Amino acid sequence: MFEIRPIKSSEIDRALAVLLHDASLDEAQIADKVESFHRIAQQEHYDLTRQIVVLRDNKIIYTCLMVLN
Repeated sequence: MFEIRPIKSSEIDRALAVLLHDASLDEAQIADKVESFHRIAQQEHYDLTRQIVVLRDNKIIYTCLMVLN
């Protein structure tokens, strides 16, 4: 069963890791991408709580970040 809902603040980094996932990267490299994205988000004034997540068994399997144009 799936759960679809707005993200909780405590899930932002986990969701970004899913959003930025690249199978050719290891966990440390993905963590670096998440950290870099945080800097970009701050510069561009992205609200990282504007995400919808899809969970299965309490694990985020999909996410969508909405960015105002």
